[in-house]
Amino acid sequence: MMQNNQVSPRLLTPADAPAAAAVEAACFARPWSEASLRGSLESPCGLFVGLWQGGRLIGYAGMHLVLGEGAVDNVAILPQYRGQGLGRALMQAFLQQAALRGCRRVTLEVRPSNTAARRLYASLGFAEEGLRRDFYDGPREDALLCGLDLNCFRKARL
Repeated sequence: MMQNNQVSPRLLTPADAPAAAAVEAACFARPWSEASLRGSLESPCGLFVGLWQGGRLIGYAGMHLVLGEGAVDNVAILPQYRGQGLGRALMQAFLQQAALRGCRRVTLEVRPSNTAARRLYASLGFAEEGLRRDFYDGPREDALLCGLDLNCFRKARL
């Protein structure tokens, strides 16, 4: 496992859109464009946390927060950095920032076939709450809807 002192989380800014777009392109069949990412990074409702190694963005998580509820848009770690505990470090920093901004509840969708992500989310306290039929394409797949009460996260982990 890579030592967490070699990586550091920080909030992303619109200037980080090109780096986030590169992570997107490496991780997803249908990546967000740099322009879409920049728009989300500029939004007062957006919360995006990146995980950096040196000057390189190696992963990020983003959500939109409205009235105390967060909807996760994307969580991505570059393929060569997966399986080293970095997803957990990223999610913990991400959820902590959400809690600090007054977020009380977070939801996300995950592919049923993404067992590594499902295990991570469950270990952080996310519970499966429903199914969105045919949510994903490339390949076509349902999405599991998961939710987390951040008050529990804040008390247990922060």
